[in-house]
Amino acid sequence: MKKKLKILNRQSVIDLPETCPFCQKEIVPDLISSFKADIGPGQGIRSVYLALQCPSCKNVFFARYLCNRTEMDFLCNDDDVLSNTGYYLVETIGGSGIKQKFSKEIESLSPRFVSIFRQADAARQEGRKDVAGIGFRYSFEILIKDYLVSLDPNKKDTISKTPFGDCVSKLDPDIFDKELFKDTVWLGNDFAHYVSKHPEMDIHDLWDAIMSCVEKIDRHIKDQNLKKKLCPDKQS
Repeated sequence: MKKKLKILNRQSVIDLPETCPFCQKEIVPDLISSFKADIGPGQGIRSVYLALQCPSCKNVFFARYLCNRTEMDFLCNDDDVLSNTGYYLVETIGGSGIKQKFSKEIESLSPRFVSIFRQADAARQEGRKDVAGIGFRYSFEILIKDYLVSLDPNKKDTISKTPFGDCVSKLDPDIFDKELFKDTVWLGNDFAHYVSKHPEMDIHDLWDAIMSCVEKIDRHIKDQNLKKKLCPDKQS
């Protein structure tokens, strides 16, 4: 979340952490202070630290940013606020990250997906959005392929070698909205490009898209399990 704050005695627009690392609630943290730390003489880059307080649990944590020296001189006033003053969030310090919960059905279907997704989500919470995007995309491929393998374990070797897009095409259109799944693949691939083709989409859009697909797979598995309990004689 971008907010205009006074950083190192200059008004700047900066991307703040969106989740408290202590209480794990979505927040707009309050700025207590800011200070800088040079990385090395003549390198033109410095670390900037913000001391932030959660308005909910009142715990204090730190956010570390990298900033180019030349961009440190950008000055914003009330009438001319720059959208990017060169601060790049690197990490949050303090507390612990949110551990995304998944149903037992999803954890049983694809433990690798759960593990990789959580690693990517930890990177997202620490501000490492580029790394998170690639990790989310990778986890989504694991989930789809594990789901297809669950339908026919004998095809595991073939499915593992099938291009991701082709795997999505194998999903049953009577069960899933294939356009949603295809668009999620497209968005995930965009995070692996040298230049983003759709800069208006961000890491939160990818997170939402993957979680929507997860919910649909989860719902289908639960429905199938319920049918087996209610009508065991009709199951092949």
